[in-house]
Amino acid sequence: AAARFEVALQDLLARHPDKVNAVRRMGLLFAIDLNPDKLRALEFATRMFHRGVVMPPAAISMPTSAVARLLPPLILNDDHIAEFMDKADDALGSFE
Repeated sequence: AAARFEVALQDLLARHPDKVNAVRRMGLLFAIDLNPDKLRALEFATRMFHRGVVMPPAAISMPTSAVARLLPPLILNDDHIAEFMDKADDALGSFE
């Protein structure tokens, strides 16, 4: 499931190249490097929270952080991935 999630996140990067700079992964831990000129991780995490996804920024004490971390459950499945991607795509699209 982690490999499928990584592919989905790369697709997110391709759909929002002006807002997402890179996607990183170590095992089941993921990071989305956001474009700090467009949005901050805390803003993105807040919009995701309003869509029902808890996704803390990598450095919550740093409001200027542009790295959002993803900690998916060990039971991650394709339905979870699809739901996350729909909400992330919607949240990223809400930024000008």
